[in-house]
Amino acid sequence: MARRWALGAALPIAVNAPLLRKVKFNPAKFQWLGSTTAMTEVSTVWHTAPATTLEGAKKTEVIMATSSKLSSAYIIPAFMNAVIGTKFKVVPGYRGAGPMNKAMEAGEVHGRGSFYNSYVSTKPGWLKDKKIIQLVQVGPGEKALAGVPNMRDLVTTADQRRMLDFMEAPAYVGHGFFTPEGVPADRVAALKKAFVATVADPTFLKDAKERRIIINPVTAEKIQSVIETAMSTPEPLLAKFREMVKIKAPKAGKKK
Repeated sequence: MARRWALGAALPIAVNAPLLRKVKFNPAKFQWLGSTTAMTEVSTVWHTAPATTLEGAKKTEVIMATSSKLSSAYIIPAFMNAVIGTKFKVVPGYRGAGPMNKAMEAGEVHGRGSFYNSYVSTKPGWLKDKKIIQLVQVGPGEKALAGVPNMRDLVTTADQRRMLDFMEAPAYVGHGFFTPEGVPADRVAALKKAFVATVADPTFLKDAKERRIIINPVTAEKIQSVIETAMSTPEPLLAKFREMVKIKAPKAGKKK
């Protein structure tokens, strides 16, 4: 029987998973085909939040929703608390974007972390009516967010910049696609070529625009570079980072 291979679509935060907990994969070993778009991460608050700027969040507690402490929605505000002295209180346990959006609308929380692209696709009215305010952006930067601080401009030490290298990896991967190890090189090359052709196809781009889906391709080589940089982070620095954001170290695997 011929061997079958699968294509994978990345959940962006999963590319950092090996740095935060025990997992059975290494994204640096995937054979990346490219990404339809990078996705700048943002920490967002509702327009009636007690603080609507980072300076305000240094003086007033701001309650943020997240699914878990392994999510960027937790990690980014926790990192800002440690680095620039903000007072974010991040509440885990929300099951997905829908419940978090409802909690933000209802005033149960003041904000949440997400990808800016998500608001463009699913909540354009919030953006148009200025119902939400972006406090910070993490990743490649978004033209529509001119004036919103980028985390890269807030860090001040070499260690913080190195931490940010792996924190930014999910944003650069965005809607990334890959094949596993072992797929023959000629097939990977053909898939990369097909991917590049797809994201430049006029019909594809027209359909994406009608659905408010942003297409801003990232090359396979760029993704590979970003992930290899993240995966090469020294363990002592990762340990320091986990302590800063109050995440427990990964549990050791069971002995066989």
